[in-house]
Amino acid sequence: MKITASFSFRLPVGSKIKVKKGDLVKEGSVLAFTQEGANIKEYDLRQILGNWSGRMEKHLLKRLGQKVKKGELIALRKRGFLKGNQANFISPFDGTLVSINEKGILRLQTIGRKKTITAPLQAEISEISKNELTLSFPALEIKGDWGIGGRKIGPLTCLAKSTVNLFDLNDKFQSKMLVLQSDFNRGFWYKAVSLGLAGIAAVGLAEKDFEEESELPLIVWRNNDALMSSVWPIFLKSEGKKVLIEGNQARILIPQQ
Repeated sequence: MKITASFSFRLPVGSKIKVKKGDLVKEGSVLAFTQEGANIKEYDLRQILGNWSGRMEKHLLKRLGQKVKKGELIALRKRGFLKGNQANFISPFDGTLVSINEKGILRLQTIGRKKTITAPLQAEISEISKNELTLSFPALEIKGDWGIGGRKIGPLTCLAKSTVNLFDLNDKFQSKMLVLQSDFNRGFWYKAVSLGLAGIAAVGLAEKDFEEESELPLIVWRNNDALMSSVWPIFLKSEGKKVLIEGNQARILIPQQ
């Protein structure tokens, strides 16, 4: 069945969004920039400036949110009229003034590595907020009989074997959505988790054997006939294409552009 699918993902705090609602983006298009590996450092201005009463904001020489350089004067407290009778705070690194609370604790953020966030597939920006983007796209919905796990996107790949074991898995399946014609054992499952597959679709597994929570999406058809007669040819035709797998909805969404 053809539907309009959507995929939402949260953005790190402070991300600079480069798209707007209604934009059409291609796979790999830049959606936002963020800083990775930035840390927050705290400094007690009351102790540094020797002022145990009053508001510390009045001593700041920079606005909150402003960038500062290492060695730059951030705060100054003059004590009387004599030259040199003052206390100051100099930035120990390049960063950003984040906040100051009522107790005079100043928070500085170090500069992290710049990271680009890109679109995982071709879609429309259907919703946008400060920390979240939603992509929408036309898709072919393929439903299994049951499923578990979260939502992930990955290239679809098929393994046409009547039986599989853990030795059939290797690094080439990392981040991929794997469709099987058979069931599998626990060793296969644990190796799939450790390799970082995007998801698995299989046949003949019992739901009671997968009652524990799992981030790895799994979709199951109860018998091979249901898989082979209708959807296996679609999977073969879509190999290499990025798909959205939703384990808890027991479905695979194949983009239709």
